[in-house]
Amino acid sequence: MTFEMILWECPSCRHRAKVAPGIQILCGKCGVNHPSTASPPPPLTTRLTNYAKALSRWTRAGRPIRTDIEVVKLREICQSCCWFDGVVCTHKKCGCSVVRSSAWGDKLKWATESCPIGKW
Repeated sequence: MTFEMILWECPSCRHRAKVAPGIQILCGKCGVNHPSTASPPPPLTTRLTNYAKALSRWTRAGRPIRTDIEVVKLREICQSCCWFDGVVCTHKKCGCSVVRSSAWGDKLKWATESCPIGKW
């Protein structure tokens, strides 16, 4: 059985390599784990709904935030996940951006939130 090799580009560091389609790739340059054919993030309406629900939970709880150390650890978990495309989680239950640094835009900082697929 032979595979047609495709040119893959790491969404995190833009490193390029020829790979077989549909496999998990650990980038040799930045070390981030990615699928070779990333799925698109959930539709914008789903992402906005998820964000609004999370924002409501966070606000009702008094806007508790995680420490910078906790956020770094969670971001590392997200960046090593096969659903992370370099900017957002592409899982249909998520769609969160995990590269922002402001508390208002980064759900990793919100102590009320958790990974919808149980990674953290």
